[in-house]
Amino acid sequence: MANVAFLVVRDSVYDTIISANRHRAAVVGTEEAAALPDAVTGFAAETTEPPAAQTTAPPPAAAALPRILEVNMINGSLTIETGLFFNVKYDSSAIQVEDTGEVLSIRNAENGFQFNERNRFDVTVTVPENCAFDAVNVALGAGKLLIMTLETKELTLECGAGNATLNGLIVTESADIRCGAGALSVGNSLINGLSLHCGAGATQIKAALTGKSRINASMGEVDVLLYGIQSGYTVSFDMSLGVCYYNGVRRSRSASFGSGPNRVELTGGFGVVRVSTEGV
Repeated sequence: MANVAFLVVRDSVYDTIISANRHRAAVVGTEEAAALPDAVTGFAAETTEPPAAQTTAPPPAAAALPRILEVNMINGSLTIETGLFFNVKYDSSAIQVEDTGEVLSIRNAENGFQFNERNRFDVTVTVPENCAFDAVNVALGAGKLLIMTLETKELTLECGAGNATLNGLIVTESADIRCGAGALSVGNSLINGLSLHCGAGATQIKAALTGKSRINASMGEVDVLLYGIQSGYTVSFDMSLGVCYYNGVRRSRSASFGSGPNRVELTGGFGVVRVSTEGV
């Protein structure tokens, strides 16, 4: 019965995320539709200087949308948002983009570190609402990552000293997230098979975690709010010298709670870990 109940709540979370995605897509779609001739020809309006430095990739047909997104940027910022068309906005003097039809690859250009005032290291990827990737692999050094909505089977994310904010994230198979000294925030999300390694930064997770999830906190602080019914989870701590809390109460470093099918294992060294459940 706990399995069935949790699946119902998980589906409810999924529906909430999808509804939020559709609302954002409708708003963005209305704005994009106002400039439809430009969008169709693959040239989005540019509002910042210098206009000559802005490049956009023409939106392919729905059948040609890439199944894999690969990003490897030592510096710069990446934004993934929902919109009417598939599109990539970037500065071609600093960023190199290649779309094979199957794989979309984004990385710093070979001469991208010859910095001048015209270089722009920010990239925006716009994805139609009904697009789900097979895999998303992102590696960022000192940059920033902002995901407004994203659905993928597999997610691999590595962040060095940068900050990552992930909202409306849906991962159906597995997610491997590694953060160094930067801050990580995950909200309104559904993640299956999460493996999370946190360094010295602050981490906040608000999501339904299904399957088996492992969260390791080395030196930073980790706050986890689990969506779904409390009986759907098994939460266990295995901390060395760290401190752990469960539903606001300080617990033993080797404590375990619940017997639900979705396991959340938390380990760490000197970190502070707090886990709360909604208890629906």
